[in-house]
Amino acid sequence: MPDEYDKIREDFNPPERGRIFESGTNEVLGDREQGHVRHPDPRPTSLGPRHYDKERADDHGKIHALEEKSGQTGSANDLRELKKDRELLAAREIETLTIRTVVGEKMSPKYVRELSKLRDEFKNRVIHIELTRDQARVAFGKGISLEKPSPQLELPGVADVAREQVAVDLQKRKGKIATLAQARETAERFRAVQKFSQGAERGRKDAERAREVRETRENEQARDRELAKTAETREQIKVKNVELAQAMEDQARDINSAWDSGEAVPVEKVRDAHATLSRDLAEIREAELVQARDDFVASGHTSEEVRTIESRLEQVREEARREIVKGIDTLGVIVERGDNAHTERETAEQQRERERAAEREAARAQDAARQAAYERLDRQGQLTEAERLHWLGQGTDPRAAVRSPPAPAPSVERGGTGQGQGINRSLNPTREGR
Repeated sequence: MPDEYDKIREDFNPPERGRIFESGTNEVLGDREQGHVRHPDPRPTSLGPRHYDKERADDHGKIHALEEKSGQTGSANDLRELKKDRELLAAREIETLTIRTVVGEKMSPKYVRELSKLRDEFKNRVIHIELTRDQARVAFGKGISLEKPSPQLELPGVADVAREQVAVDLQKRKGKIATLAQARETAERFRAVQKFSQGAERGRKDAERAREVRETRENEQARDRELAKTAETREQIKVKNVELAQAMEDQARDINSAWDSGEAVPVEKVRDAHATLSRDLAEIREAELVQARDDFVASGHTSEEVRTIESRLEQVREEARREIVKGIDTLGVIVERGDNAHTERETAEQQRERERAAEREAARAQDAARQAAYERLDRQGQLTEAERLHWLGQGTDPRAAVRSPPAPAPSVERGGTGQGQGINRSLNPTREGR
């Protein structure tokens, strides 16, 4: 049912209602005393200009906008104005926004939601004031009176006073407009400085991002180069492992073939092979260790992480070539057995040589004694002719003491020291001799 507020507005169209309401609140609610200026210059936005009903500038030059809603709210234009308000608030074109509505006047749910979002985003910078219907009626009535000034008696001097008051009011309005213009200019200068500062900050951040991108790209390229280098090293190590396994297989085949044929294997040949293969194995182990560390460092692992798994990786590598290492160790055993056998033969030969020398010395002493006895008997004339001829026939041939031939070069027969052990083609250290 229409109330007094509805009745007082019913004779006016929407534009008139808005103008009258603004005039009334300007007086009744003290907007003019607070420094508000009606219908200020529109503020540009990306959605078009925003026209506020009133604005005022504070002592710091900040703009406070005021929007009056005397009737229904929620049209497409009202929603578009909220979007413009958000843009101006975000850019600090306006410091605060106050929206006045009247209790009981319809407000669309969508407008309520959008206004609530705006208040949530900008907090106390967005103010919603609801006037009671009595307050709205009083303000509207005041606006009507301002629209239709009542006639007054033409008393002497009253017209002059009225004109002077109008001039004073006009001057005050011009002053407020000038203040708004100055505030707008100050705000524009501030925005220019702010925009320059923001541009400089963006430039600094862009340069920083560009540097970070460049460093990241350089680090990635360096890591790719390291990975390519380690991949090449890894392939070289793989080839060396294959060559080592093949060399060990060749040695095992040659040794087993010689033993199968009943031939002895020269110790020096085995010694050279053992030294070469041992050196190659040591070089491969060192290269694998360095390559593994480089791989993990290039992949971003710390030195502590590398040390944690290094021993485990070494166990895995050694397990993979266990048979090769066993074969190389077997070559060392063969060399050791050959050296021991050679030493034993030399010792035995030296013993035999000492025994032969003692025998020769005993024989020479015996011959000398017999010779002396014959000579003595011969001088004494006690020898018969037959004994004398026999004595002459027993003369010692100086070539009788023949030296022993030199010992042959050391070699290893099946089993090395006669223990019946050998080396097989599967790189086992020993096998039973046949």
